[in-house]
Amino acid sequence: MYRSARKLQRFSADLSKLWAAQRSITARNIRPAPALLLSPLRMVKSRVSAVFSEMNDLHVYLLKLSEITRASSESFRIEKDTFGELKVPSDKYYGAQTVRSTMNFKIGGVTERMPIQVIKAFGILKKAAAEVNKDYGLDPKIADAIMRAADEVAAGKLDDHFPLVVWQTGSGTQTNMNVNEVISNRAIEMLGGTLGSKDPSSNDTFPTAMHIAAAKEVHEVLLPGLQTLHDALAAKALQFNDIIKIGRTHTQDAVPLSLGQEFGGYVQQVKYSIARVKAAMPRVYELAAGGTAVGTGLNTRIGFAEKVADKVSALTGNTHTHTHTHTLTHTHTLSHTHTHTHSGLFCYLSLPFVTAPNKFEALAAHDALVELSGALNTVAVSMMKIANDIRFLGSGPRSGLGELVLPENEPGSSIMPGKVNPTQCEAMTMVAAQVIGNHVAVTVGGSNGHFELNVFKPMIIKNVLNSARLIGDASVSFTNNCVVGIEANTERINKLMNESLMLVTALNPHIGYDKAATIAKTAHKEGSTLKATAVKLGFLTEEQFDHVQLRSSSGRGMAQPGSCGQSSNGVADESPNMLVYRKIGRRTEVCFEISLVLTRGELELAGMMSGVRMTLTADVSDTEEDGGMLICSTFPECGCDSGRVWKRPLARVAPVPSIRTLWCAGQSFQSLSGRPTGAFPCGMMFGH
Repeated sequence: MYRSARKLQRFSADLSKLWAAQRSITARNIRPAPALLLSPLRMVKSRVSAVFSEMNDLHVYLLKLSEITRASSESFRIEKDTFGELKVPSDKYYGAQTVRSTMNFKIGGVTERMPIQVIKAFGILKKAAAEVNKDYGLDPKIADAIMRAADEVAAGKLDDHFPLVVWQTGSGTQTNMNVNEVISNRAIEMLGGTLGSKDPSSNDTFPTAMHIAAAKEVHEVLLPGLQTLHDALAAKALQFNDIIKIGRTHTQDAVPLSLGQEFGGYVQQVKYSIARVKAAMPRVYELAAGGTAVGTGLNTRIGFAEKVADKVSALTGNTHTHTHTHTLTHTHTLSHTHTHTHSGLFCYLSLPFVTAPNKFEALAAHDALVELSGALNTVAVSMMKIANDIRFLGSGPRSGLGELVLPENEPGSSIMPGKVNPTQCEAMTMVAAQVIGNHVAVTVGGSNGHFELNVFKPMIIKNVLNSARLIGDASVSFTNNCVVGIEANTERINKLMNESLMLVTALNPHIGYDKAATIAKTAHKEGSTLKATAVKLGFLTEEQFDHVQLRSSSGRGMAQPGSCGQSSNGVADESPNMLVYRKIGRRTEVCFEISLVLTRGELELAGMMSGVRMTLTADVSDTEEDGGMLICSTFPECGCDSGRVWKRPLARVAPVPSIRTLWCAGQSFQSLSGRPTGAFPCGMMFGH
């Protein structure tokens, strides 16, 4: 080191002399021959090489010294397994089995470690087993130490002692041994002993931990996240209920619907998503503990499996606070503002774990987790559709659809100033793609349960947990950073609505489908309006077209949102109406009312648009006292028998307010007084 320092000093002095000579030559404006500077340059080069050679030797020496120092500062204990002795870090609770696994499976690094949810689930399982074994006679002192150590594992206090990756033995045995070593050594330490790994358990523990981890992730992350999204979308559906927009099928213009109805579809998708996940859970609650090696229960006591399941259920009791608050403000035509604030608490007392009725199935197959993954796959498909719809409806701001205004969360481009991208939608669709891919892996893993033991366990649980976590987290992010801030661009919506050629549908009952189609095609080709084209072709006069379109846009010819007792302009409707009744046993109840001025064709058209197919045996506009019969044929989900005859006992009644809102099964039904009266199988109200 001393010689290197001296050489560095001489090199610095020579370099200073060279710089001084260069400055002197420059100041005198002298152009010397290159040979005059050659000698000093060679000298400097020689000394630079010598210095760097010495410095390199010094660097190598310091590295070796650092390794020696680090090695001397680390202490190890010697442990044995059936393959021989291994050095185990003295400050780690794991033992020889874990060390050997780290040597044999250097795959993926720390990012591919066994999910910590599985480790925590093992803590719950090991504590439950210790409690049961204590009842069977295990030394209370030892049992209590094991339970305290298991509590620390379940609480995540010992996470640094679980270094194994997912890519190991397909049964997860090495992770099970890792957990046993950690709990055993921690318990020994609590009892004042010396660290050293103890008895590993068998093939029934890892699948049990898999189910515990999956169930907790679903209840603590996935379901609360989906519920948050559901509630936010439901609030938006209510907020957008009165906004009529053009519908789209095959990405082409179709007949109108309300923006609230469109969002109502998203609400139902998320509702079904929650139901699908919950429907898969009963099989996940079945635990393999007690099946031991191949499912026979060898070496277990009678009742052990049932008691462990009961203990696990009790230990997973939890209250998970999930509060979501969002404020929705919307203003009606009378300038009356309503603000809705919703907050929720998601909690559960305990998870209903039970012992698996057939341990052979529980060890050899993982159909329960494949089923759960399948439900998550379906949820991902729904999320993909919802996020794509929202980002496409929000495309623009000037050259896209532009019907929705999405929240601006961050700059969208480093080259295009002012550009804002639908990043939450993009994140959600990427999550959906990942979950769909995860399900493929889980499917392959589940199909490889060879004979008495499935050996894809770590990979299966890794992907199931990843899917549940991603959907839960993405749902909350998508809700908080996108859904709650979505606004309707009513100006753009109205513009597209008024320009749509599909409003020609209202002409079908009057001039027929073929003529209506001709009007639409001609108007599109010539760039003219529907009215001008209809008059030009001689199918309708201006007065006839205006009459049909007026009733269509105000709700007579097609279902549109409205309020009870008011027409489109807010004035009470005093036109004569027809009440349609239905028989329920001996009772007769009002199902819906129809304005008498509607034609048969308009009613049938409106029925088809709403998913209710109706035919009349008497003209609706008939005012005879004997009236006629209305036959309603609905889809099965409406809950109404196909072909049920609904009587019209009176053709003409005293003027009553008409309702202009379409209400179907599963939605609230408004009576003539405007008060909710429950859920009718189906009902349709038309006003003026």
